[in-house]
Amino acid sequence: MRRRLLMIVPAVIVLLLVAGFLSLGAFPPHPHVQAVDHAVPMERLAPPPAAPVALPAL
Repeated sequence: MRRRLLMIVPAVIVLLLVAGFLSLGAFPPHPHVQAVDHAVPMERLAPPPAAPVALPAL
Protein backbone atom coordinates (compact mmCIF):
# COMPACT_ATOMS: atom_id res chain seq x y z
CA MET A 1 0.00 0.00 0.00
CA ARG A 2 2.76 2.43 0.95
CA ARG A 3 4.64 1.59 -2.25
CA ARG A 4 1.54 2.33 -4.31
CA LEU A 5 1.12 5.73 -2.58
CA LEU A 6 4.76 6.56 -3.32
CA MET A 7 3.99 6.00 -7.02
CA ILE A 8 0.65 7.86 -7.12
CA VAL A 9 1.60 11.03 -5.20
CA PRO A 10 4.39 12.19 -7.57
CA ALA A 11 2.18 11.45 -10.58
CA VAL A 12 -0.60 13.64 -9.15
CA ILE A 13 1.87 16.45 -8.43
CA VAL A 14 3.23 16.31 -11.99
CA LEU A 15 -0.31 16.36 -13.43
CA LEU A 16 -1.19 19.40 -11.31
CA LEU A 17 1.97 21.21 -12.43
CA VAL A 18 1.28 20.48 -16.09
CA ALA A 19 -2.34 21.64 -15.72
CA GLY A 20 -1.12 24.84 -14.05
CA PHE A 21 1.35 25.58 -16.84
CA LEU A 22 -1.32 24.92 -19.47
CA SER A 23 -3.78 27.24 -17.73
CA LEU A 24 -1.13 29.98 -17.60
CA GLY A 25 -0.54 29.63 -21.33
CA ALA A 26 3.05 28.45 -20.95
CA PHE A 27 2.65 26.16 -23.96
CA PRO A 28 1.16 27.96 -26.99
CA PRO A 29 -1.54 26.05 -28.85
CA HIS A 30 -0.83 24.30 -32.11
CA PRO A 31 -0.70 26.85 -34.97
CA HIS A 32 -3.43 25.01 -36.89
CA VAL A 33 -5.84 25.28 -33.97
CA GLN A 34 -8.11 28.31 -34.30
CA ALA A 35 -8.28 30.32 -31.11
CA VAL A 36 -11.83 30.82 -29.86
CA ASP A 37 -12.55 34.00 -27.92
CA HIS A 38 -14.92 33.08 -25.10
CA ALA A 39 -14.84 36.55 -23.58
CA VAL A 40 -18.18 38.27 -23.10
CA PRO A 41 -18.31 41.72 -24.71
CA MET A 42 -18.55 44.56 -22.22
CA GLU A 43 -21.88 45.70 -23.67
CA ARG A 44 -23.47 42.49 -22.42
CA LEU A 45 -21.95 42.79 -18.96
CA ALA A 46 -23.02 46.40 -18.37
CA PRO A 47 -26.50 46.92 -16.91
CA PRO A 48 -29.03 48.71 -19.11
CA PRO A 49 -29.08 52.48 -18.68
CA ALA A 50 -31.54 53.59 -16.04
CA ALA A 51 -34.53 55.67 -17.10
CA PRO A 52 -34.36 59.27 -15.86
CA VAL A 53 -36.36 59.73 -12.69
CA ALA A 54 -38.09 63.06 -12.01
CA LEU A 55 -37.38 64.24 -8.47
CA PRO A 56 -40.45 65.50 -6.62
CA ALA A 57 -40.44 69.21 -5.89
CA LEU A 58 -39.80 69.90 -2.22
